[in-house]
Amino acid sequence: PSADDLNRVLAVAEPWEASLLTVLLCTGARVGEVLKLRWDDVSAHAVQLWTQKRKGGSKQRRLVPLSGRLQAILDEQRPVTGNMGFVFINPVTQAPYSMRQPSMKLMLKRLCEKAGVTPFGFHATRHYFAVSLVKSQKADITDIQQLWGHQRPTTTDIYLRSVAPPTTLIAWPGALKGWFSR
Repeated sequence: PSADDLNRVLAVAEPWEASLLTVLLCTGARVGEVLKLRWDDVSAHAVQLWTQKRKGGSKQRRLVPLSGRLQAILDEQRPVTGNMGFVFINPVTQAPYSMRQPSMKLMLKRLCEKAGVTPFGFHATRHYFAVSLVKSQKADITDIQQLWGHQRPTTTDIYLRSVAPPTTLIAWPGALKGWFSR
């Protein structure tokens, strides 16, 4: 999606939907990683994401820097779900959202239609995140490999080459240079 399409979708989204999408745009995470994000995984400087994209299904963690924009979203979300363990909780079930739920499965299709933009999926926000960082020269392929949790840089390169660069970018609130050497 273009920056304009993303902004139009964010404008028609319910507050919790906009928060979820913004977390995806700020972290480059898979939607399942954000839906499973617990408050214990949020620190003063980073968000710890867990993926099961490993042989044998073992979980692997990675850290994503906590930008000002991401911090603001989490600060807004904490009073809503802070006592429930997970960052995003379905208010009807009082449990974490699942991609099996129609509200999640159809969310972006419905929002894109409402915003009048070409439909895109959650995974497109992951690509947008990476391409935006590369185009803004705030991260290189190695940084994105670490942020995405890819074992091989060739995997990251394949993903980045498959996406046409956006013409306008959502501003990344903080530079990554040097963050991974901490």
